[in-house]
Amino acid sequence: MKKFAKVSISLIVVFGIFIGTNKLVFKDRVSIEDYKLRNTMYTTLRIDSYRDTEDGLVIKMKIKNSSNYTYRLNNASMIFFSCERDENGESGEMKQGFELNMIPSVGFDDENNIVWNGLGPKEEGYIEFLYPKGMKIDEEFFELDATMFKYNGKFIRNLPLGDSSYMTVATEEQEDFMQRLDSKIGDKLRGE
Repeated sequence: MKKFAKVSISLIVVFGIFIGTNKLVFKDRVSIEDYKLRNTMYTTLRIDSYRDTEDGLVIKMKIKNSSNYTYRLNNASMIFFSCERDENGESGEMKQGFELNMIPSVGFDDENNIVWNGLGPKEEGYIEFLYPKGMKIDEEFFELDATMFKYNGKFIRNLPLGDSSYMTVATEEQEDFMQRLDSKIGDKLRGE
């Protein structure tokens, strides 16, 4: 019986030391799920400014990476919807009319390369859209209040294997109405 008590006490002491050592060594470590809860992966987009050029209206938008990873933008576009209106002028069924993609000069240049280099953690960058001069949207056939933006990208972690090696942590696809970003966007697109 004494031998059993000694073995039991020895096991309890060994387990206590093991648990205490693990808590001391791994006290700051968290699980992947806890890390994702504390370090959310999302971006925000808002209209920064407008600029009239000889080619048309340039809409500059600020994109902010709120994660702890690098964000690479895959694609961004503005979508305009065509609609059928009834006798009262109310819009009925809407369909995608046309789409404007971001201007490559901002999305792909060396200094502000959101597509290839990405936005670092907590960084901001810009993308631009060109609404061509001379393009008139007849509100009888288009619903400007339904104009929306859409973009997608991925959160990555660079790997030490080379300049272009990375691991994708998560992907993101966002879409929202332009009216929510800026209430005056409809006036600008109408040329007012």
